[in-house]
Amino acid sequence: MEVYKHFASLPDMIDWLDATPSVSEYNQSRKLRENDWGGTETWEEAQRLVREGWPEGRAALAKAITSLPPITQARGRLAALGFDVAGAYPIVPMAVAGEPACMVTVGEQERATRPYVRFHLSCSASGGIDASVIQARGAAILAWVDALEDAGARCEIMLHFKAVGGSHACGFTCMLKKADEPLDIDRMAYALVNPAMLRRHAFAFLERTHTTITTALKSKYGTPASMPPEGDNVVCFDHAMFGDAEWSHPAKASAHVKQAILKACGNLNGMLDTDQAA
Repeated sequence: MEVYKHFASLPDMIDWLDATPSVSEYNQSRKLRENDWGGTETWEEAQRLVREGWPEGRAALAKAITSLPPITQARGRLAALGFDVAGAYPIVPMAVAGEPACMVTVGEQERATRPYVRFHLSCSASGGIDASVIQARGAAILAWVDALEDAGARCEIMLHFKAVGGSHACGFTCMLKKADEPLDIDRMAYALVNPAMLRRHAFAFLERTHTTITTALKSKYGTPASMPPEGDNVVCFDHAMFGDAEWSHPAKASAHVKQAILKACGNLNGMLDTDQAA
C-alpha cells in the first residue's frame, strides 16, 4: 500500500496536521527529545517555529553564505525596435506623412533577465544522521536560493518526504515557495535547516496516515526513500545518507549545490562561473 499527499503550502500542511488525528500508538513527534536530534525540545515549540519562522537559523545561513562564489546579475538580449531613414521595413502612415525616419530598425539592447530555477529537495534522513548534516545541507541550499534571487533569478522550492516499510510507503510533497513569491528567510530556515521539520512534522504526517502504513513502519518510522521530481531542469537533492561528505564543510556544501544547479539548469545566462569545480 502507498499513501501520498500534496500540500499547496507549508501553512496548508500544518493546518492538515492540526486537523487530522493521529492513528499511531507511537507519536514520536510529540515526545521530548534533545535539541541536537529533534531540533526542538517540544512539539509546541516546533509548531511555533514553523508558523512564525526560526530567526536563529540565520546564523547557519550566514556561515553558508560566506562560502558562496560570486554570482553575477544575469544578462540577456532583447530585440529593440527603432526608427531611421533606412531600415528593415517602413511604417506606411509615417512615410505618407513625409516623416524621413519612417523605416523600422531592428537592433538589440541588453537587459536583465530572470532565470527560473526549481529546487526539489527531500527532508528525509535516517535516525543516525547527525543534526549538523541536516543543518549544513539545508543552509547551503537556502544560501544559494537567497543569492540567486538577489541576483535576479526566480526560485521555486518544493519539499518532499517518503518513507518505506516492507511493501508499504507513504510520503508528501509541500510547496514551500513559488517562483513569484518573496523569500521568507526565517520560515525557510526552519523548513530547510531545522531537523524538527523531519523529526517532528514529517513524523507527525506518518502518524496521521493509514493504520496499515504506520503499523508496518512502527516506531522506526520507516526507511528514507527517493521520490523522483516531476519535470525537467529540476535541481534535486535526495534524502541524507551516511557518508555524504559533500555536507561535511560549508565550502564543500556550497560547491556541491552549485554543481547540481549547473547540471540541471546550466549557468543561468552567465550567472554562474562554470570554471570552478566542486
